[in-house]
Amino acid sequence: MIINLRNQNRLASKVHIADKSWSRTRGLLGQKVLTDDSALVLYPCNQIHTYFMRFTIDCLFVALDSSDRFEVVYCIHNLKPWKMIRKVNGANAVIELPEGMLAKTDTNINDYIQIKGLKRKVDVE
Repeated sequence: MIINLRNQNRLASKVHIADKSWSRTRGLLGQKVLTDDSALVLYPCNQIHTYFMRFTIDCLFVALDSSDRFEVVYCIHNLKPWKMIRKVNGANAVIELPEGMLAKTDTNINDYIQIKGLKRKVDVE
């Protein structure tokens, strides 16, 4: 489950954590849709692309703090297929969400996000 700690809004209850090289490389490729209550967490990660994707997504770039909370450092609303996003300094995970979820949950830069079930790893260089 992913929750915005500022407003207690739930971003997703069905969360897939891509924390292995192959699962991060595959990401959402080959999927036809990301359902409203789902998310993909790429960890560790600080740069993404939407090449070969079939749908638009929202993205959060987040930085893990010492309390195992993730601070939102960059947001992308309505990221279309076939785009490359630059490296986001300070981010060590990316949360990919259904299009419109950031607006629906009032999630913004500097919010803190809790991702239940994610274990701490080495930061992205």
